[in-house]
Amino acid sequence: MKIINTENGVKKAYVQINDIFTFQEFDEGVPLYVYDAAINNEASSVDRNHGMNFLEFNKPEEVAFFERTDWIIDFKKFKYASIKQIQEEKDRLQAEADELYNAVVKLSMEERKNKKQEITRIYLINYMRRYLDTLIDYKKGKLNINIPLAPDSDSFAFSRDRSFPYELKPAIDADKVLVYRKDGQPLGENEEIPEDFINKGMSIIMAFRRSIYKEEDFETTSYRSGDSIYYVIEFVKKKKILEEVKEEKGIMRLVHKLINKKN
Repeated sequence: MKIINTENGVKKAYVQINDIFTFQEFDEGVPLYVYDAAINNEASSVDRNHGMNFLEFNKPEEVAFFERTDWIIDFKKFKYASIKQIQEEKDRLQAEADELYNAVVKLSMEERKNKKQEITRIYLINYMRRYLDTLIDYKKGKLNINIPLAPDSDSFAFSRDRSFPYELKPAIDADKVLVYRKDGQPLGENEEIPEDFINKGMSIIMAFRRSIYKEEDFETTSYRSGDSIYYVIEFVKKKKILEEVKEEKGIMRLVHKLINKKN
């Protein structure tokens, strides 16, 4: 997956290592800096076991290259997408692959040599569909992906006024909201962010989230990032207490009894 984001005026591309490896398998015109980043990056092993890790690219030509690469799944495109919407995208891609395959399979082996682009596209569609499955697992909470911790440049920001030192903004990760200093400085050890500012901003975010995740209830937890740049507010699905679960089970048993008795 890729993430295109602007941070402190610098446009960046975050790309997973698996995608870098995939270039090696089919694309002959890949700029050397794509491979250099994977080889020289000390924070992430190039071992495929670490393939879900993101590498950061911030030079204009690098970002432009990854923006043009349409077969790498764009995380932001599906940030707030439901599992149903992701499945619909998988079905759309499958229909495209089927159409290409049906056209190519009728050709002779000699004719297929001139259809390299179409055959590569079929391969890439299968790759994209596998990554959408990964995204579905992530949405279901079955898979953890370390999304870069940064404000989402495509989301709205909340602040009192220009002179107010703090800003609140949704993170790239859909389950996080970040509060940070506008001047980019770390939060002081004993620095207190006004609670009424956080509550006001969070009420807006919560209303937005509930309009998307209609059937889910959330609670929040908060902590400072390791570098103290962000005060992180993270959404977690609200766990029902044991008494609520027992009550729901009891009601369902009663309903089943009434249905069986009626029949």
